[in-house]
Amino acid sequence: MAYRWRWAVWLLAAALGLASCGQGSRVIFTKGLAAEELFSLGEERGSKAQVELFMGAIEGGYASAYGQELWQTGGGVQLEMEVRERALEALARTKAMALLAEEEGLTLEAAQLEAARTAASAYVKALEEQGLAGEEAVLDADQAQALYRQMALAQRIYAQLIQDIQPEISDDEARTVVCALVFLPKEERDKGQYHLQTMQEIRRQALEAGADVAVLFARHNQAPEGELRLRRGEADPRLEEAAFALAQDEISQVLVLDSGYYLLKCISTQDVEETQRNKEALLARRRQEAFLLSYEGFWQGLDKQWNAQLWEQGQWQARTAAGQAFFAMYALYLAPVL
Repeated sequence: MAYRWRWAVWLLAAALGLASCGQGSRVIFTKGLAAEELFSLGEERGSKAQVELFMGAIEGGYASAYGQELWQTGGGVQLEMEVRERALEALARTKAMALLAEEEGLTLEAAQLEAARTAASAYVKALEEQGLAGEEAVLDADQAQALYRQMALAQRIYAQLIQDIQPEISDDEARTVVCALVFLPKEERDKGQYHLQTMQEIRRQALEAGADVAVLFARHNQAPEGELRLRRGEADPRLEEAAFALAQDEISQVLVLDSGYYLLKCISTQDVEETQRNKEALLARRRQEAFLLSYEGFWQGLDKQWNAQLWEQGQWQARTAAGQAFFAMYALYLAPVL
């Protein structure tokens, strides 16, 4: 399930820790925090239990995608730290955005408040049905309701701040070019020159009348894939420039790049469906960038406290059943009314 709490992407977790928080932002280590409180943002606190709840949802997603055996591999410790860092980032982001919403005078509507109450009750009931209660449930109904409200406020403030951002994105800027490919790597000594000569001969044959270019390219290509799908800004600028300059079915000159030699034939100057998807992705990214610019001042002005000892020395456990139930109830009850 794609949970709708991923409204923006930035590393608040780094700012909570030892990384620079920027001018005007203060981090105070452990002062005023209870033993199980991991951080504070202004007057708002984030607890170890809340991070473990988010860890459970994230870990559950990994397990669903890759299988439980993933956690028994040699890279398990590193993966568990990644999950914990992502959980901290998501929780801190949620609480900071909820504070911003309150500062902007944004409140939840009656239907949204009722949805938060309903979701919290459903969360507790779901865990009781699984035989989980007390510490295993992580949050009681009141705590769950409070966090649901913060998540809803965070989503609302994000939507409010980006609603008028409608950047113009042209088809040319968003288009995806599809090219057939021959690639030969650069090698030591005279082999590089040999490959250059080989590529020039391949191009000569491809330009001959009646040549089966697909077979020719497939015979000589040493890249894992026989096609390149290029969007602007994602590849070597020289490769990108050559690909976007090609007309339909046109064959490029031999390109000499750091990685090797390339020869392209344009299959499609614009993949319509992929271009539209790219437009939507570009719009989302630019809205996100604009939001971050407006949000930065608020974030920098927040006083932050960070319990480094708890983060580094505490015993951490992903609450998978609780985390999955918590976000499932958010998606079921709150997301539809936001």
